[in-house]
Amino acid sequence: MPSRNRGYASPLTQVAGVGPGMRGSEVVVAISERTAPWWQRVVPVTGLVLGALALAALVVPGFRHQLALSASHRTDAYVELYFARTPAGTQQVCTTSGGRADVRFAVTSHLAGEEDLAYDVTVGDEERSGTVTVRPGASSVVLESLPRPSGPYDVRVQLFGSDQQLQAHCPGARS
Repeated sequence: MPSRNRGYASPLTQVAGVGPGMRGSEVVVAISERTAPWWQRVVPVTGLVLGALALAALVVPGFRHQLALSASHRTDAYVELYFARTPAGTQQVCTTSGGRADVRFAVTSHLAGEEDLAYDVTVGDEERSGTVTVRPGASSVVLESLPRPSGPYDVRVQLFGSDQQLQAHCPGARS
């Protein structure tokens, strides 16, 4: 007797077609439910992802620029600004000598060549500007001595042309 659902098989059965010697009869063959090997699932997905990345690299200029930056090894040029340290490793902040506030700071260069950097030091209401010469890979320590306010005061060091600055709040002269 022919099956009514020819061509529609359950996941565990398969209907074999009519062939020579079977004259109008159907044979139902049980098959096991197997998943494809992992690589047969991964390879097409990987291909799609790589294709999408290639398309994005061709179409989107910003993506192309980021891809070029990621593939190249170029160090960024920058300088470090920090309060100077003693040989023991402690930072020298709020130091005084003879009624003056001593501000020691260091600038380490990661620039391509030697440069003169302008800075501004503020102690309370007093301000002083200057320049420091930095060489690639080297640190330069700067000492500025300004009049010390009688009460608590703020110390600020800023490099011109950059957003780097140091700030400290100092207790002032003790009576």
